[in-house]
Formats: sequence, structure tokens, C-alpha cells
Amino acid sequence: MRVSEIMIGSVAAGRPDESLESARDRMEAGDIRHLPIVDEGGRLIGMVSDRDLLRARAFRPPPTLVSEIMAKHVQAIGPGAPAAEAAQLMLDFKIDAVPVIDEDKLVGIVTATDFLSLACRFLRLQGQ
Repeated sequence: MRVSEIMIGSVAAGRPDESLESARDRMEAGDIRHLPIVDEGGRLIGMVSDRDLLRARAFRPPPTLVSEIMAKHVQAIGPGAPAAEAAQLMLDFKIDAVPVIDEDKLVGIVTATDFLSLACRFLRLQGQ
């Protein structure tokens, strides 16, 4: 099974110059926990999680831009990679989401929830 078979293809992305308030609003409205950050060319340059937004509230003075809190060293994977590689990245780096890039452009995201859905489908098939 390939990453492209389980990834979310129409992924919301943020910009480094976006306000934290705007990013938080979009994440809440879309019920998403991870927001890949892209540059003007659509290349992945960072990631913001709902936990990053929670932590930012404790800073004094509080940060105002996504670029101030985004993780800059992001583990990413290609759509043709085995899904097991994405799962291993999540385990190795203790992360809940891996952006999917093709030729340096963001094309999707695979999350722990995607793997849980896959596990549920598998377990249901085993029970039949």
C-alpha cells in the first residue's frame, strides 16, 4: 500500500506570514490538528499543530505570526512511498502527521487518524 492510497489530498496549508489567530480559526473550522506551512511557491517549509498553538498562549509577549512558532524541520514523504514508511516516521519521531510532497510541493498529508482508520478496516475484514 502506498502513501497516496491513504493520504488526505486536499490539505489546508498556511503561510509563514499568517497570523496565529487566522491559523487557529482555519484549523478549528476545518477540524484539523496539523497545518503544513508553505512558501509562495507551494513548497513545504514548516508545520504547526494544535499543541503549538496552545503552547504559544503561554509566551510573553505572545507570538503573532505562524513563522514564530512553526516547526521548521519537518519529516515529509512522497506519495509513492510505502505507507509503512510513513507509519515508521510517525513512530520514530513521535509525530502525528506527515506531509506528503511531490517535487518539493505539498500534495497531501497522512495522519495517525488515517492509520487508525486503516487499522479499523483491516480488523473488520479479519472479523468477517
